[in-house]
Amino acid sequence: MSNIKIYYHQYHSDKISESPFSLDGVGFKPEMVLNNTPKTSVYYDCPAWKHKATRTFQIRSPIDLKLKVDKEREKLQCVDWDLELFSELTQGTFVPGWCGDNVTIQFGIPQFLFWTNHKNVWIEIKPHAESSIKNNISVIPAWFNMSNWTRPVGFAFNVVKPLRPVNIKRGDVIYEVCFYSKNLNDGVILEEKEFPKELEKKALRMSMVKNLVPGLSQRLIFKNKESKCPFNFMWK
Repeated sequence: MSNIKIYYHQYHSDKISESPFSLDGVGFKPEMVLNNTPKTSVYYDCPAWKHKATRTFQIRSPIDLKLKVDKEREKLQCVDWDLELFSELTQGTFVPGWCGDNVTIQFGIPQFLFWTNHKNVWIEIKPHAESSIKNNISVIPAWFNMSNWTRPVGFAFNVVKPLRPVNIKRGDVIYEVCFYSKNLNDGVILEEKEFPKELEKKALRMSMVKNLVPGLSQRLIFKNKESKCPFNFMWK
């Protein structure tokens, strides 16, 4: 068993180098689930839960967000932001079908870039258990091989009950990220770091591949250079 070091940088929209959310006290650092769980919890000493909780990190919203969905007009009403800020943070969101049976919304805040020098490390984005009740959202889950595919981790969600407003307060946990290596017993160490310029350009190019060359990103995003994906059994 060894420790996998993963670096991260927080920002908003496409402002990777100039966002204030990378400053101490402005954005929230990812927090290990184990550290946010009371030791009095009945499952705290369960080794199966603890193994997962040390590799799972909670992401908090750095801003307030309150909005209402108008399904009939396919529009959103945002209480806290002016039109300019709303347009910036929802750029490219409203594709056809976003307000269908599922009301699906994507915002450019908070965004993270995670990267590592280790090979074959996967990242999973998953909903936080309480956000559907507290905030009326359910984050869209996903995972990919972050060693091969360094790209932004954004914030997209389904509105659980469209007739109710989405209400997120600064500091609310809105989703979680987990990390997996070939050896699932490896520990995870997160370190905040300024994103290198050469990686920034590469990450932005990667994020455009799926629109410009359909089908290619899927082959690259799950590619494993040395061995099969640790979750290979799930694709059979």
